[in-house]
Amino acid sequence: MHIQAEIRELILKEFDEFHFSDPEAEARKRVAGLKIQYGFRNYKTRKMVVAATHIQHSFHARKIRKESLNICDQAIEVQD
Repeated sequence: MHIQAEIRELILKEFDEFHFSDPEAEARKRVAGLKIQYGFRNYKTRKMVVAATHIQHSFHARKIRKESLNICDQAIEVQD
């Protein structure tokens, strides 16, 4: 039990030294994290825009195809 307490204390001491040793380094880490989050959010937004564009293109193409088939069917009926 005593060994575990010593190990926990050592780990906490290293953790504190790692995170709070240099305020400038901590600020740089936070800025880097914010940049990563910003980039990921933009990536997700771009993916959604591309998906929406693809859906709109498919819908538009299907609508045009349906209209052109309807016109062809009407032309065939007139010829008969």
